[in-house]
Amino acid sequence: IGAAWDPSGKGAWAIRGGVGVYHNWPTLANTQEEYRGNPPGLIIPTFYSNAGVGPVLSFGTNNTTPPFGYTYPVLPAASLDAHGGLPGLNFTVGAIDPNLKAPIVYNWAATVERRIGRNYSVSAGYSGSRGTGLLSAGGQTTAVSYGADVNAYQGDLIEHNSLVPTRLNPSFGSILYTANDRFSRYNAFITSFTGRFGGRGFLNFSYTRSSSKDDTQYYPSAYDPQRWFGPSVWDVPNRFSLTGNYEIRGLQRGRGIVGHLTGGWSLSGTAIVQSGYPFTVNTTAAFAPIKNAAGQFVGYAPGSGDYNADGDNFDYPDVSTYKQSTNRQDFLNSGVFSVGQFTNPAFGTEGNEKFGRFRNPSFFNTDVSLGKDTALFERIRLQLRFDFFNVFNRVNLYSVDSNLSSGTFGKALSQYNPRWIQFGAAVRF
Repeated sequence: IGAAWDPSGKGAWAIRGGVGVYHNWPTLANTQEEYRGNPPGLIIPTFYSNAGVGPVLSFGTNNTTPPFGYTYPVLPAASLDAHGGLPGLNFTVGAIDPNLKAPIVYNWAATVERRIGRNYSVSAGYSGSRGTGLLSAGGQTTAVSYGADVNAYQGDLIEHNSLVPTRLNPSFGSILYTANDRFSRYNAFITSFTGRFGGRGFLNFSYTRSSSKDDTQYYPSAYDPQRWFGPSVWDVPNRFSLTGNYEIRGLQRGRGIVGHLTGGWSLSGTAIVQSGYPFTVNTTAAFAPIKNAAGQFVGYAPGSGDYNADGDNFDYPDVSTYKQSTNRQDFLNSGVFSVGQFTNPAFGTEGNEKFGRFRNPSFFNTDVSLGKDTALFERIRLQLRFDFFNVFNRVNLYSVDSNLSSGTFGKALSQYNPRWIQFGAAVRF
């Protein structure tokens, strides 16, 4: 539902607003991926041998029926156990809430715009949204298979004094379960200025101050995800953009050789300056315990991960401060964190770090295009185009290595595209 109103009745003001409610069904790819890992879907094991058994290098004797004359590996059990799994193999499976509902998003927006003179206008507005019933770990970008591991529990390895997790259901490994248990929140204040110049130029400035938060990522525990409610992975608090276009007036009113060479040119471009995306420090190192004289696990050995000892090697440390360097040389050389900023939490527990409180490098990019349209003959026109991407060749650093177990932790290891130049020509007739 939307509405617009001009209180002046003269076209000088515009007040616009609206609300919307959207039921966003998961895509067929998402649901298909979730169901594919749900028994009785196929489970494809990988077998390893330490007994010196080499590969079979020969042609199969049966070309139509698996295993084509070869021998299947011997499984430790010939049938499923009471829970539907193969004892000792701990396969990872997927599951989906049989009563899965369409996530719901509520949107609303309001804008006030004022015309200044004949060619300019300014506006200020607010945009907000709330998402409910979102999917477990459904906020992962580029992923089509969601779900959180509901078969792990804190202290599993310590309780059983084993480096192999027993899990809540010992017949399986990770069980990635998808349900409607997440939510999101977005608020934005947007200002802009638009102007036209001399009938040949157009310019638009825009600034957005926003906050996007959710708990839809994959976290060290599937339970109580609301404790990691924080900045979305695409959250950008500050963004400034500039867009413009100008048609260059040629000499001699486009007549003669000079007119053809100087006329028909247009210059356009965009510039974007924005805050860096958030990231969270984590470790993917395996659990490495210290043992007492009786062989019991009593603490972390150096380099240990899996702080909550649940068998899943993805955990957050304790953090003493959320301060970080924003110096470009630190991003490239020494890292952006200080010594001792991250420590091991209490034995068998998850760290106190909050989600998304650190920031990747900021981003600044300018693209410029120069084009020319020339009439060669009455019905034939030549169009030339020169595109300059990242025209100032600014080094925009990519994401920081956030893995504590990595040798390049705290550094930005790559960059976005450098300056690119592209030339093009087209003949229209």
